[in-house]
Amino acid sequence: MKDRRILYRTASVAILGGLLAALPAIAAEPLKITKDQAKLVGIDTATLSETAGIASQGFLARIAIPPQQVRYVGAMAGGRVDNLMVVPGQAVRQGQPLAQITSPELLKTQLEFIQSISQEQYLRETLGREQALSADRMVSPKQILATRNELAIATAKTAESRLALQMSGMSDQAIAGLAGSKVPTGSATIQAPFDGTVLEIAAVAGQSVEGPGAQFKIGQLSTLWLEMQVPAAHLGRVALGSEVTVPGIATKGMVTAIGGAVDGGSQAIVVRAEIANQDGRLRPGQFVEARVPAGANGQGVWSVPSGSIVRMGADTYILKEIETGYQPIPVNVQFESIDVVTVSGELKGEDRIAVRGLVALKGAMRGLGGGE
Repeated sequence: MKDRRILYRTASVAILGGLLAALPAIAAEPLKITKDQAKLVGIDTATLSETAGIASQGFLARIAIPPQQVRYVGAMAGGRVDNLMVVPGQAVRQGQPLAQITSPELLKTQLEFIQSISQEQYLRETLGREQALSADRMVSPKQILATRNELAIATAKTAESRLALQMSGMSDQAIAGLAGSKVPTGSATIQAPFDGTVLEIAAVAGQSVEGPGAQFKIGQLSTLWLEMQVPAAHLGRVALGSEVTVPGIATKGMVTAIGGAVDGGSQAIVVRAEIANQDGRLRPGQFVEARVPAGANGQGVWSVPSGSIVRMGADTYILKEIETGYQPIPVNVQFESIDVVTVSGELKGEDRIAVRGLVALKGAMRGLGGGE
């Protein structure tokens, strides 16, 4: 059995050796061989993307919230927190109540608003009566003019009081209710400014707070920032638009900004990427590993099995499968380990490369025919 295998291998190498012996000893020229002949001598191929895969570089990154997606809200007037309606980490909708505040300052503003709308209503009715009586000369034009001026002042006062209530945290709906009932409560509801997540609460029920102040931090977490610490020596591997991934997280991001200054201590540059956070697994303040393809700057960089590498002096090649055989493709070695070599070159993920059984092909490239 052993003798049969030796005979088979000898015959196979002899066939390929005779086929390749006449090839010129120029490494970059195609090596012509049929698929049946390649199979006979044990040459195996694989799609480049099915080998060790595209190389990537990992960097320490901190998760942050874009500033435009954060809002601080709270009581605009000093008072007491009567009721907290949410907890940290809770998702909220725009307009959802966060807390109820009772405030002497707000009570005073509500009373001024009620007085101003009552005065405005009285003067409006008075002006209507005077204009009706003016036809019979029972009211002078001068009196009507004076009443009209007083009404204008009262209307402005009502608008001022309404604005003060809005700034104190009362919603337009609550202000309309106050105008209808004319019963002051001295209370206001702090509401969520948009759909988001409660990140921080700086108050407890029964606590006295000063206004204006921020008792709640609300953030939108659907899109976050990855702030990567990239050593200055590795900055050439990152470019605007580079794809960014986080191991274990099924989402991708993109580099949107590269810092212009190097940190004096760490000698690193902050590179920012935006990343989607649909499943909510990324949290602000969290540290993760962010990976950027080593070829993100436009070069094709791949990790391939070490057995697929052919060296010719100072030059290195990978054998890409073509219709008539194999085409040596020059590559540059980026990193190298026992089993895997990271290279850059004119390669695509769908290219098929020779990964095993390259002895005869290497011999042909070196001008040795099948004799290696």
